[in-house]
Amino acid sequence: MTLLKMSRVHIYSFPFGKGEHAITPQAYRQINKLTDGVEHVGNHTLRKTFGYWFYKATKDIAILQKILHQSHPSVALRYIGILKKKPTTY
Repeated sequence: MTLLKMSRVHIYSFPFGKGEHAITPQAYRQINKLTDGVEHVGNHTLRKTFGYWFYKATKDIAILQKILHQSHPSVALRYIGILKKKPTTY
């Protein structure tokens, strides 16, 4: 887990993927116990949820892009489910 220090705020970003950076089976089971009734909550779900709420709280897409290791701010927004809509022209 990576800890980023920004002024007085500590932000944890969750590693993802298989192998060395995957969460343990025990951690996965504990997460699923805490999310009773929701199936298949894992590291990826936590990562996207963290990104969504971080952006909602700070509106700082540049930091979020770095935390999530995304190539472009628009990719980070799309990843967390927030898309900037273009105005519709008629």
